[in-house]
Amino acid sequence: MIFKRITFKYVMYEWLEGRKGNIKESSFNKYMFCIEKYLDPYLGEYEFKKIKEKNIFNFYEEDEINKLSNSTKNILLIIIQSCISYGVEKKYRRNSLELDIKFQKKRNEITYFTQKEQNIIEEHINKNMNIRNLTILFSLYTGVRIGELCALKGTDIDFINNTISIDKTVLRVKNPEGKPKTKLIIGKPKTKTSIRIIPAPAFIINHLKKYIKDKNDFIFTGNDKPKDPRTLEKYFSELLDRLNIKQINFHSLRHTFATRLREQKVDIKVISELLGHSSWKFTQDIYVHASFESKKNSINILGKSRKKSS
Repeated sequence: MIFKRITFKYVMYEWLEGRKGNIKESSFNKYMFCIEKYLDPYLGEYEFKKIKEKNIFNFYEEDEINKLSNSTKNILLIIIQSCISYGVEKKYRRNSLELDIKFQKKRNEITYFTQKEQNIIEEHINKNMNIRNLTILFSLYTGVRIGELCALKGTDIDFINNTISIDKTVLRVKNPEGKPKTKLIIGKPKTKTSIRIIPAPAFIINHLKKYIKDKNDFIFTGNDKPKDPRTLEKYFSELLDRLNIKQINFHSLRHTFATRLREQKVDIKVISELLGHSSWKFTQDIYVHASFESKKNSINILGKSRKKSS
């Protein structure tokens, strides 16, 4: 078939269809959303072989696009560049584009609980232990991601060596048209290094023993369906309200885990492997901060040293 006028829209959807099965379903849905929501409306009708650098620059100047986060802008750029390269390879156009565009991703502020706040949370959990509260305690002492936690089955727990195998995660993805908007699926963890075996404190393992009836069931539901991360987030938010603790998300339990380890002078490489990060430098960049308690203790030590010398 000969196409007299191949549009950018045609190339985008052909490129995306070719990626199907080679990327995670969540990534595929994210690319599809970006194409449908942003790229197709603004760039879709351009003739592919005639699209120029200025068309892409003008796209990023559009009010709707300009207001997007730098992270989303970078995803759009990845799609554009990939589609251009794909189109050149398919001989839909002769030349690639020189796109001198960069969007510096802003690092989110790391949120974590102070030791005092953590003590309040743990005291409440110990007095009111149930399967939902165990998810919170579990996260505080293992640092697993919420999706990894929701995907855990009894078969992932080694009760002899007190270890936990992380090799899957719960994802929420978009459904095809005509069905409910989203669905939960079990997918692969975020990165290859996210697949890991981590040690767990004995008291966490002992708590798990009380709730695991069938090792083939998901631990935090007790049946063949995984826990919905959104349900867990909602429960956690309600708990923080009841305890009069600042509202930060469930993922902050992971940050709290890492922060406590940093306060104990644990090697950054060890923390990185426990968290399943791609490199210890990435972990160091994130947790380069010191908690307020650490700063306060450092100043107190400095003050005490002065008294001794005077």
